Amino acid sequence: MFLSGFNAGRSRPGMVLAGVAGAILTVYSPVPHRLLAGAGLELFVGGWLGLALALYFAWLDAQRSLVRPFAMVLLAAGAYYAATMTAFMVELPLHGGGASDPHAVSLAAGGAVGAAILAISVFGLYGRLEGARQRIAICAGGGAVLGVVGFKLGLLVQPLVQTSRMDERVLFLVWQPGMTFVMGLLWPQGDRSAAGVSLERRSAPTPSPERARIPVVVVILVLLLGAVLFRTMYLGARTRGEMRENERAMAVYGSVRPSLERLPGVLPRPINRAVIAGAITDHRFEPIGPVVNKATQQAPQYVEYLACYSNVPGDTCAVIEVRISEYPTREWAAYAMRGFPAAGFDGSSIGTEAMVTRGGQRYLERRMPADSHDVYWTSGTSIVRIRCHGFSIDDVLAAYLERYPSSLPGPS
Repeated sequence: MFLSGFNAGRSRPGMVLAGVAGAILTVYSPVPHRLLAGAGLELFVGGWLGLALALYFAWLDAQRSLVRPFAMVLLAAGAYYAATMTAFMVELPLHGGGASDPHAVSLAAGGAVGAAILAISVFGLYGRLEGARQRIAICAGGGAVLGVVGFKLGLLVQPLVQTSRMDERVLFLVWQPGMTFVMGLLWPQGDRSAAGVSLERRSAPTPSPERARIPVVVVILVLLLGAVLFRTMYLGARTRGEMRENERAMAVYGSVRPSLERLPGVLPRPINRAVIAGAITDHRFEPIGPVVNKATQQAPQYVEYLACYSNVPGDTCAVIEVRISEYPTREWAAYAMRGFPAAGFDGSSIGTEAMVTRGGQRYLERRMPADSHDVYWTSGTSIVRIRCHGFSIDDVLAAYLERYPSSLPGPS
């Protein structure tokens, strides 16, 4: 009963050839993936299959409209994106749960979702969707099987070929032709459009009868997947732009690094002379240090002292942390302080901190959520940094500004 959706074993050879062409274009793209990524089009990798199918149906039906080909390319790209995201979301919890073969399960899920979207798109644009639930269900099952088979074959081929990403390429080469073969077997019987005519029976393209309107469900898919794809592309392009800006900021920062030649050593001193035990009352106080950081090819030797103030159980640095870093010269202290806000040294926060004046002294304050603080300043060859989450730092800040007067220049 379930297999009654198959068209008496007669597939559409042209659709299979389109699937092969789409897989080859996907794997050996004439436009390198790095160029697609640079242009923000990496999500349209799945669109190669859509392009191959659109060209096949355009030739078969002698279509002149660009609406269906454009929709086919977009929907194929959306099917690939939906399959990828489904596989990712399925595999993530499976890894944490200790599943024996999370890749196979996730690729089966992704393959089913991608196949269902592709089947709705192809049948809706070029065939018939009436009574197509059974055919779409068969396509989804076929997509799941092909996802697992392609993945397993890729694992077998990878050690033999020793080519980068061969496992992923085999998956494409199995899944896309396989899916077009299944859809060809399921093509609506008695379809009066030219798309229902076997490739062998056509000697030349002839205009097809006027098509019915594109089904509402396909229009909804176009709008939904198009919005998701273009929003994701926009966010990706914006992120890449921010990364380029961060790289430029770090390049500028690195270009003004002081010399490492003939620097004096930094002698550790007793920690009670570096940090302040009574900076805040009714808080536990725990000093750590001195910690001597050896010189590297990028930075000189420097000494750190840490003071933790806390009035909650557990981690002694959970409330307020003060870090004193002593460098061999004032130039190195100023340079190192500018690198503090660059979390992970990606340059994302360089130059974004606010300059604050307190009691005639100036310090920098990083933009933080409400009730949190991250302030720092130079005092001669030392850097003072105070961090706090959810508490006031007024008393601690006042005490350390008194012991370590700010040497940040005033407004010019």
